[in-house]
Amino acid sequence: MAELSSVTALGSAVIAVGGASAVLGGASIAAAMCPLTPRFVPSQGKFHPYLGAVTNLDDRKNIAASVRRIYALDFRGPHDSLFDVYRHDVTFEDPSVCVTNRADLARVLALVKSACRTDVRSFVVVDQYQRGFLIDVDMIWHIRRDAFTKRAAEIVDSNDNGSDEQRPLPTAASAASQPTSSSASPFSPSRPSSALLSVPLPCSVWIQFDDEGKISLHREMWFGRRLLDLGPLTAFPREMLGKAAAALGERF
Repeated sequence: MAELSSVTALGSAVIAVGGASAVLGGASIAAAMCPLTPRFVPSQGKFHPYLGAVTNLDDRKNIAASVRRIYALDFRGPHDSLFDVYRHDVTFEDPSVCVTNRADLARVLALVKSACRTDVRSFVVVDQYQRGFLIDVDMIWHIRRDAFTKRAAEIVDSNDNGSDEQRPLPTAASAASQPTSSSASPFSPSRPSSALLSVPLPCSVWIQFDDEGKISLHREMWFGRRLLDLGPLTAFPREMLGKAAAALGERF
């Protein structure tokens, strides 16, 4: 009976922790949707090429072009060399997940690609800072119809993002400054036939890099609003979801 009681207590504790994590995770996502949440403002000094710049302008354009390709899901599986733009110990954060290394981030993105495609309607670097830059991304997420009929690995390992019409990605020279446009509306008949569901999700992206030009922090803020930060209370559920997504992405 004592053993049964201890097992029951352990089970109750696990359920309680899981429930609390779900509530806090939901609060983090809700905060991103709330108009009252403050917008994110970087605390770093503005970029000046003669004041200890971490990377030159060409390096910054190449980093921006790589990030643009990642948002377009333009990679072949989690081992694509595109992910070399990140440090091995990079931190990725958004309102739903937190990942703290490059390998897990690549697996999470591979999992995302297996079920979604994206339409990046505009991608503009709006501010340059000494160790990073701020990007405004206007995009639509499409849940793929073929995610339920195709093998996931077949989708992830291809360079097909599932769109009806493949549009060229911007070059490194133009990705940092020129928006791309699309007339497609996510809730109209012009939605791609390959999409089961489409959701617009504009965001601001804070990219921070080290002295070698590798991305050390990738923070995505939906609708440009700051992440809800209650210390471990909000970090824990995001980290657990990130680990779970990375574990599912290991099959690729």
